[in-house]
Amino acid sequence: MYGLLLESVMHFGQCEYGEDIWERILEHAGCKTTVFSTHLQYDDNILITLASSCSAIVGKGDKEDHLMFFGRCFVRFFSNYGYDKLIRVTGRHFCEFLSEVDNLHSQMRFSFPRMRSPSMVLRSVDADGACLQYRSSRFGFTHYLVGQLLQIARDLYNMTLLVSVKEEVIKDDTIAVTFRLDFDNREFLQDQLAKRTEIQRVELPQITLQKLVRLFSLSLSNLPSPPTSFLLQSSFSYILLPHDLISPLFHVPFPS
Repeated sequence: MYGLLLESVMHFGQCEYGEDIWERILEHAGCKTTVFSTHLQYDDNILITLASSCSAIVGKGDKEDHLMFFGRCFVRFFSNYGYDKLIRVTGRHFCEFLSEVDNLHSQMRFSFPRMRSPSMVLRSVDADGACLQYRSSRFGFTHYLVGQLLQIARDLYNMTLLVSVKEEVIKDDTIAVTFRLDFDNREFLQDQLAKRTEIQRVELPQITLQKLVRLFSLSLSNLPSPPTSFLLQSSFSYILLPHDLISPLFHVPFPS
């Protein structure tokens, strides 16, 4: 993983637990590095080991709870780099963000070219939330993602989110997790319905065949070529012109 993730843990870990306890956590985890470089890569196990040490030293919550806290820390931290703006431009609704997560990761690869990002697919939506499928070749980060989703929903969409795991499947070197996300999704569905209704109500003005011909970059008059005539007849079949009236009208002079 890139150092950006570990930087967020180091910053908010000290703020949350205090410097003395955080030093004990680092010592327990055997973490000798306390300063991480944003664009360098580090072992994934550092984050998981820190979560286990937090549970052991602090005495509250298990490893998964602290991984969830680390996920929240990352969302709070990446706003300093402007990545919150990338999320905001995906749309007004949380579902719009969920459907664009893979695209966001693709954009971030310009800055982090060796990033091993997971894949997230929005499987279904309803008025009470959505189902999200998460796939990754990295194990142990399910609760880290949950923390990220909770903090994004709170900070960027001002909403309350509940996350539950419906299914978890491990096959070969891939883990696939299906989440049920519970939140008020009525406004998103209303907007989608309004967009579909608006498209259905669009009435385009009728145009004459002569105006249609003027849209072509090549002049059209007589059409002597039978194969081309057939293609044009197929293309203009929706105009309901008899085929015997099409060929005499068009001629396609190709540029020399």
